[in-house]
Amino acid sequence: SQQYLAQGPRLRVEDYLLLEENDTTIYAVIADGMGSHPNGDLAAEFAINLISKELNQTDQYFEQVFWEIDAELEQFFDRRGTTLILVVIDKRTNQVFWASVGDSYIFDIDTYCKRVNPLDETSYGALTQCLGGGYGGDLKKVHTGVFEFKTGVLLISDGAYSEYLQTNEFKYDPEYCMKLCLSQSQQNEDNATAILITRS
Repeated sequence: SQQYLAQGPRLRVEDYLLLEENDTTIYAVIADGMGSHPNGDLAAEFAINLISKELNQTDQYFEQVFWEIDAELEQFFDRRGTTLILVVIDKRTNQVFWASVGDSYIFDIDTYCKRVNPLDETSYGALTQCLGGGYGGDLKKVHTGVFEFKTGVLLISDGAYSEYLQTNEFKYDPEYCMKLCLSQSQQNEDNATAILITRS
């Protein structure tokens, strides 16, 4: 089963998501446009649109898609950036391929939710890299990995930031996770997006 939400107090929504499924694969993506940049929402929308055109590619190709997005944003979208997280679930092998840049979260769900991706931020929470926007320069890195699809996968944008999520591992409660995203987005005065994918 699949659920998603996108809610928050900001009038301009800067989060975009993609959630698609076919006979063999589930694709889930969240792009969080940079609120400090003019038209960060356009950068996030551009990233989602480009990825949606590449869904027929193999999972290994998606790291290259991140670099394509970064190059396009740097060249044509002056000072517009977005963070990006992506998972590709192969239903035939039960493998989850993931990639991330920025400070949104990917959790592997079993009895506990365990964050699998590193966050590109300083110890006091300042973002250190995104796609486009002039962040990172030659030091920019796309984080990737693979894990087994057990109970589920949870993707959350950083608008749902909380100490609960920062623990990196917590007891799995899907209803609480979704409520947390809603409540924290209001508290943080940011929009939050979450995608929850669980095994049928």
